[in-house]
Amino acid sequence: MLMQPLQDRLSRSQEAKSKSVPPPVGGWNARDALDQMKEHDAVLMDNWFPRQNDVIMRRGYAPFCEMSATANAVETLAEYHAGETRKFIACGSGSIDEVSSGTASNLGSGFSENSWQTTQFGGRLFLVNGTDDPQDYDGSSLSSTSWSGSGLTIAKLINVVAFKSRLYFVEKDSQKFWYGGVQSVTGTLTAFDLKYVGNFGGNLIAIGVISRDGGDGVDDLLACFMSSGEVVVYSGSDPGSDFSLVGVYAIGAPIGYRCTIKFGSDLVVITKDGYVPLTSVLPFGRSLKTERTILSDKISGAVIQAIETYGSNDGWEPILYPAGNMLIFNVPRTTTAYDQHVMNTRTRSWCRFRNIPARCWSLFNDNLYFGGPDGVVYRADTGKTDDGAAITCIGQQAWNYFGDRSHNKIFTMVRPVLEADNTPSAFLSLGTDFKDNTSVQSIVSGSEVNAAVWDEAIWDQAVWAGGNVVTQNWSSVSGIGYCASLRCKVAESNARVSWKSSIYAWKQGGII
Repeated sequence: MLMQPLQDRLSRSQEAKSKSVPPPVGGWNARDALDQMKEHDAVLMDNWFPRQNDVIMRRGYAPFCEMSATANAVETLAEYHAGETRKFIACGSGSIDEVSSGTASNLGSGFSENSWQTTQFGGRLFLVNGTDDPQDYDGSSLSSTSWSGSGLTIAKLINVVAFKSRLYFVEKDSQKFWYGGVQSVTGTLTAFDLKYVGNFGGNLIAIGVISRDGGDGVDDLLACFMSSGEVVVYSGSDPGSDFSLVGVYAIGAPIGYRCTIKFGSDLVVITKDGYVPLTSVLPFGRSLKTERTILSDKISGAVIQAIETYGSNDGWEPILYPAGNMLIFNVPRTTTAYDQHVMNTRTRSWCRFRNIPARCWSLFNDNLYFGGPDGVVYRADTGKTDDGAAITCIGQQAWNYFGDRSHNKIFTMVRPVLEADNTPSAFLSLGTDFKDNTSVQSIVSGSEVNAAVWDEAIWDQAVWAGGNVVTQNWSSVSGIGYCASLRCKVAESNARVSWKSSIYAWKQGGII
C-alpha cells in the first residue's frame, strides 16, 4: 500500500501530451530573451515570409535584361513615369541604359561613377552621383543638366529630392544644399548653408520630406540629414524667404546616400540605431527615445550587428514594394553577397531573405527588380527558383515550454502542417533547452489529398480538390528538456510551400 502513491506518480509522469502551435506569423524576433518569446515568433526566419495566417516561401528571381556594357555590377535602377509613358533605367559599367523591353538600349556612357541618386520632377528623371555632371532623362533621351550657381561645382551634387515644386540638391562633402526655382528643371541654383545650425557638425548626406497630413501639402517639412546623426527640419516653401527652423534633432547617424524611404506619411531612415521612422523620433530626440519608436525594434539585435559589421559597404538601400506588402532593406555583406531584412507592411512582422544578389532595387510597372553584381537586371518576386536554383527556407520556432516550466518532457513526435502547389518535402529537427539542433531528424513528404470528382462524389461528404498538396504526417524526433523548438527546412524548385501549424507530442517527465 505504501508503494501505490509512488507508482501513481510514475504512471502520471509518463502521460502522453500534445499541443498545436501556430506558424511563426509573428516573424523573426532578434530582440527578446529566448525564454520570453511569444510562441508565434521565430528565432530564425530565412526566406519564409510571414503573413496573417501562415508563413510562405518567398518567390524567386529570373534574369530580365543584360546591360550593354561589360558585365560589372548594376548599381542604380530607376523608373521614369510621366503620363502614360513608363521607362526603366539601369546604370553600371560607366553606362546608363534604357532596359524597359528587356533589351538594353544605351543612353549615355563614359561616366566615372555608377551609383546615381534620382528623383522624378517636371516630367523628367534627374540623376546625380557626386562625380559626373548631373543628368536628366525626358523619356526618350539623356542629357547633361545645365545648372549653375555662385560657387557651385555641379559635378559635386550627390543627392536630390523634390519639395514643394522645387528641386533640392545635396553637395558632396559639404554642409550645403542647393535649391532651384519654382517648377524649374534647369537654370540657377541657390546655396543654403547649414554650418551655423546644429551642434555636432558633419556633412549633409540626404534630404527627405515628412508629411504631417498624410500627403503632399503645405504642412510638409524638409528634413536634412547630417552624417553626425543630427536632423535639421524646416517648414516653408522658399528657403530664400519663408523657411523656418522647426528644430534640430539627434538620431543615429544615417547609413549611405540612399538611407531614406517614404512609408505612408512617414519617412523611414537607415541609421546606426536601426530603421527609424522619423516622426516617432523627432518629438523626443535620440536620448529620450523608447525602443518601440524604432521600426526594426523586433529585429534590433540583427540590424545593429549588420550595421556594425557591414555599415561601410555600398549597397544599403530601402525599397517599398506595395504589391508584395513588403518593406525591404538591402544589407550588403560583400560586393557579391547580400541579405534583405523584410517587413510585412500589413502585419509588421519581419523575416530575412537570403541568396538574392541585389546591389540595388527599383519598381517598374509596380513589379520588383534588382541589379545584380554581374551586369544583369533581374525580376524579383517571380517563379519558384532563384535563376534555376532551388530556394531554401529555414524557420525555427520560438522556444516553447508548453505551459509547464517545472517538468521535464520527452519529445517524441512532431507534425508540421504544410501546403504547396506541388508535392512538398521538409527536413525537421528539434532542439531542447536552447540547444539548437541542425542535424536532420526526420524528413516528411506530402501526398495529394484524395479529391472528389464532380457528379460522382457524394455531396457534403467528399473532400473537394483545391489544387494543392497538404503534408500533415507525424514524424519521429527525439529530445529531452523543459522546452523545445522545431526547425523546419524546405528546399524546393517545383513547389511554393506554406507553413500552416505545428503539433508537438511528448511524454511528461518529472520535476528535476
